[in-house]
Amino acid sequence: MPRVLESFALRDLIPTQIHVTRSGSEDMRTPEAELTIDVQVSGVAAEARKAIARNLRAIACVHSVLTSERTPHSF
Repeated sequence: MPRVLESFALRDLIPTQIHVTRSGSEDMRTPEAELTIDVQVSGVAAEARKAIARNLRAIACVHSVLTSERTPHSF
């Protein structure tokens, strides 16, 4: 988890929300163990989002990176 958060910290970005779920083995060193990390950050430009996603995908133990942009609701 620290390696994931480092990608944001290096850009002086403070997440608005972080949600972590652990599943599989209790021993995080086993292949069955898994962390699902949902990080939400506001005000990140498109190019910065792409760069962060590339950096996250380069982390050895990261299996997948999904990105999305929340659009404001219109009423």
